[in-house]
Amino acid sequence: MAIVAHVGYILLFILFILMMLRVILWIIGMFIPPLMDNSFARLITSMTEPVIAPYRAILPAVNGIDFFSFIFSIIIIQIMMNFLNHLAAL
Repeated sequence: MAIVAHVGYILLFILFILMMLRVILWIIGMFIPPLMDNSFARLITSMTEPVIAPYRAILPAVNGIDFFSFIFSIIIIQIMMNFLNHLAAL
């Protein structure tokens, strides 16, 4: 059970890093729009969009900026990581 929890924690940590990369790219992309046109940004977006999309349907955008879905998905990932970390410690 501890091994499964540890592997799940590692996968969630990788997802967390990808989410942070997407937020950084999103913020930089607001000032430099061509940055979001490269293949790396598209890869990060395609990998994280399935995580963000359900929250985007529920949470409203404020002034056209969809930031709450990012925050909520990162919080959920952190909660799941903490849960798996406690399971792995048992």
